Amino acid sequence: MNNMKPIDYLNEKPRIICLVEDDDSIRELLVFNLESEGYDVRSFSRGQKLFDMLMSFPEDQFISLFILDIMLPDMDGYEILRRLRKDPRFELSSFLMLTALSAERNKLKGFDEGADDYLTKPFGMGELMARTHALLARSDQRLVLAGKLKKSDKIDRKDAIEERIIRQGNIVVNETRHRVWFNDREVDMTRMEYNLLVFLLEHPGFVLSRDVLLARVWGYDYEGESRTVDVHIRGLRKKLEESDLNPDIIETVHGVGYRLKEADHA
Repeated sequence: MNNMKPIDYLNEKPRIICLVEDDDSIRELLVFNLESEGYDVRSFSRGQKLFDMLMSFPEDQFISLFILDIMLPDMDGYEILRRLRKDPRFELSSFLMLTALSAERNKLKGFDEGADDYLTKPFGMGELMARTHALLARSDQRLVLAGKLKKSDKIDRKDAIEERIIRQGNIVVNETRHRVWFNDREVDMTRMEYNLLVFLLEHPGFVLSRDVLLARVWGYDYEGESRTVDVHIRGLRKKLEESDLNPDIIETVHGVGYRLKEADHA
């Protein structure tokens, strides 16, 4: 964990968002809408301009969200994402990829590089704002759990984070701490494996199609033939079905999708 100084919750408001978008009209529209929501927006038309600013960024401030276009003149959004993810100052920040590249491989690449979410152009401003709010809340939660955020007594009690545990058979997930145990052994998971598992655990016994899983877990519509879900299901199975104690935890319903096997109750 980095040595970032604790941040005062009240003084840090409004939340800081960094936007990199080379299309002037889109950038101006996004800045207008984000600032209308009360956010402190720092916008850039080039990736290098962002890094120039970050060289002198105050140590006692925190950037909650980076919104990165992928197709940029100087360096693409993937490179920016990789460089920021390696910077300990931003390991608790959230990242939203904003791009016209809609191919599945582009989305998977973004997630693999550490993006939290991915929004394809053209998009509705309502959807952009909804995702922004969710990602800012995620950054806040990461700060609190890492002990980097000092919560004032003036903060409403509704801001307090309650520990949420999901149990299904021999699987235990602590959503608050983002940790998973199987047969009393902690299991390391990628971000999307974790998100997929939580969604399955929330719907035990339900047959979930690939369309539904893509829309609810990945956040985009199912487009043509895709192996995205299959690949991540296979990853989960390797980690959760390596023991003979619980074979077939995730069942395949041929021609439909997948179903999490409900635990037996005595």
